[in-house]
Amino acid sequence: MYSRSFILPIIIQVLAGICLAQSDHLNFTTVAIVNNVSVIQCWQLNRSIVPISAAKSSTLGAFRDPVNATWLSAPAGTPNPEHTANAIEYNVILSGTLHLGVYETGQTATIKGGAHGLLLVTDTTGNGNSAAITDDAPAVALTLPIKEGVIPCYVVLHDGQCLDEEMNF
Repeated sequence: MYSRSFILPIIIQVLAGICLAQSDHLNFTTVAIVNNVSVIQCWQLNRSIVPISAAKSSTLGAFRDPVNATWLSAPAGTPNPEHTANAIEYNVILSGTLHLGVYETGQTATIKGGAHGLLLVTDTTGNGNSAAITDDAPAVALTLPIKEGVIPCYVVLHDGQCLDEEMNF
């Protein structure tokens, strides 16, 4: 017999619509919560990348009304001790390098600013994660809280951060 913890995620996926990994979808390194423990995973959102002329575009879901985006700037070497996220949110690292760590699992991730500087943070409970600006330059980031904390449909591709070749845009 299957346990409730095994069956429930399957039922949720069916009710939310089947989420299957595909090559034309957005992948994000994600700080997620699993059994009340923060983990770093590579997620694929069920939002297609759509060609628009020579550019590519994808919706990310609904943001808070009005969008409560926050612009952050932190000097090089700035530590941020273990913490949970204030909200389920996208973080767009525009410049600098962010080093993430999860004490409980020993996982780490390095997010470099720029085109692949996308991070989805969902660990609003548990012990959280730590972060530090690790290069010689300040980091600049934009945080975008997700409306009503509703996480878009996703597939977990694997534990750990997304690799550069998985950031398919």
